[in-house]
Amino acid sequence: APGVTNSATVSTTGDNDPSNDRASDPTTVSAPNLSIAKSHAGSFTAGTNGTWTITLANPGSAATTGTTTVLDTLPAGITFVSASGTGWSFSASGQVVTATFPGSIAAAGNTSFTLTAAIGAGAVPSVTNSATVSTPGDSDPANDRASDPTLVNATPLPNLGVTKSHTGSFTAGTNGTWTIGVTNSRSE
Repeated sequence: APGVTNSATVSTTGDNDPSNDRASDPTTVSAPNLSIAKSHAGSFTAGTNGTWTITLANPGSAATTGTTTVLDTLPAGITFVSASGTGWSFSASGQVVTATFPGSIAAAGNTSFTLTAAIGAGAVPSVTNSATVSTPGDSDPANDRASDPTLVNATPLPNLGVTKSHTGSFTAGTNGTWTIGVTNSRSE
């Protein structure tokens, strides 16, 4: 834990024992220390939505005080759709998503939220999504940034097939009926 040492000295004319003229008091200072982690499941596919989970932990020696803010700058080809988390509020301006948490995060505590985005063709073949966290009094800025490399598959192209059939034989001067079937055997 961080700390300070406060020292004081005294002097006067005629002091016959200067060995006791200095005193120090080491003091532990409790402080929050937020860290951030980002994750997702599987790979994303262009033309669908993908979801990242952002988790904050406080391995510090004190609870957070004041508002905690996460800034997530979405990469090219990714568009904000929504976000959700207990106690969190969200806004987006262009590619920057701002998440705010006004509550306290206890020492050894954590909180998380999910961020859902539309995955565009410009994100193929991969993106790296990064976010930062800030809170008043954070004692270690080295763990305030997280990145999550994410594979993005292209939208599967259709693979259409057609079948055509009839029953029996046709007679001249009457109507005939064909059955036409269309299939799409693209893999998802």
